[in-house]
Amino acid sequence: MLRITIIFLFSLVSFLYTYAEDTIYVCTGTIHEFGVPLSNGSTYFWEVDNSSANIVAGNSTELVSIQINSPDIFKLFVTETDINGCIGFDSIVIVSYPLPNPIISADEVTFCDGDSILIELNFDSSFNSFLWNNNDIESYTYVSSSGSFFVTVIDTNGCSKSSNIIDVDVYSDIVVDFSIIGTCVDQPSLFINQSMYNLGQLSQINWDINGNYFSGDSVFYVFDKEGIYNVSLNIQTNDACFDSISKLITIHDNPIADFTYTPKDVSILNPQVNFFNNTINALPLYWDFGDTYYDVSVNPIHTYNNPGIYNVLLVVEDLNQCVDSIYKEIIIYYDFILHVPNAFTPNNDSDNDVFFIEGVRMEKYQSFELIIFNSWGEKIYQTDDINNYWDGGNHPEDVYTWLIIIKDELGQIRTKNGIVNLLR
Repeated sequence: MLRITIIFLFSLVSFLYTYAEDTIYVCTGTIHEFGVPLSNGSTYFWEVDNSSANIVAGNSTELVSIQINSPDIFKLFVTETDINGCIGFDSIVIVSYPLPNPIISADEVTFCDGDSILIELNFDSSFNSFLWNNNDIESYTYVSSSGSFFVTVIDTNGCSKSSNIIDVDVYSDIVVDFSIIGTCVDQPSLFINQSMYNLGQLSQINWDINGNYFSGDSVFYVFDKEGIYNVSLNIQTNDACFDSISKLITIHDNPIADFTYTPKDVSILNPQVNFFNNTINALPLYWDFGDTYYDVSVNPIHTYNNPGIYNVLLVVEDLNQCVDSIYKEIIIYYDFILHVPNAFTPNNDSDNDVFFIEGVRMEKYQSFELIIFNSWGEKIYQTDDINNYWDGGNHPEDVYTWLIIIKDELGQIRTKNGIVNLLR
């Protein structure tokens, strides 16, 4: 004999029991559990009256899980057969709501560091709340960093769904900066790009120096006046990212190099020269004395080894590293020093037998000539060899006149004359 017993069917929704003959509301795409009170020895059979849902677990137990496949209104049935063969059944009406369909969009998904983009939701009046994965809770979000972004929407039916994903890429940051070497009038100033960026993304480097435009990683420029100048560096990448920086550059006037020296007349007999830096507010970088010797002293002392004309160079630098230089010509004179005897005795006794000339640096003469005249003014001897001497020849005792003509180391013609006694 078939015995039908009414049993109580309930749904495990939000941890609350919803009993038979009630209608419950669920969202498409979700899995829900339904159940009846457990009776020892009973068996259970569950079924859904259409394809809007299907049983995914627990068909023969007091608890069953069903998958909601599509929006619809349908029934869930359960039949219980107890240990005595008695049968009971129950059902529940299920209304499945469609899920919301949030779609997000953005005008662009790549941008330069420091900017941001707007991602918006296709707003629907059924949308009740919003939660972006960056924790924004409006129907839109502003994004300023790379990443993947989406929003989860809960509609007025309590159904939830996440939107499509938008991947955002922020181009590498550009940090623009430059340095300068040299800030002096009429001397090259070197502007060096020290910006930070990926080399592969570089498109343009543009300089604005005192209203003049240049391109390139480093730029030379010469300022013709002291003052304060505005210099700008602008960098653009292949991604159209742009940044710039401007700096006020102070250009300094140069020092005016000058020096003096003592003594004014310098010769090889007194070849030491004292140099004095007279430059205002600047110190010597170095002295070049023109004879392969250098010095870095403020006021050096230098000794010349040879007569000549020397170009002395002084290079000075001030606190702004501005440089100036000056040349001055110094003449180291040759001292015409000769020893000429006033008498000689050509008698072959090996003592004072010849007349010859001795002097300082005679080997440096460019030319030399010795002429002997008798008392009548007649030329009786002549030589251009500095090593030759006059032995008196067959000339009698008398007073003779000598004349020396030389061209010294500096090319200057010098003459000297005197008398000599020839004694037999």
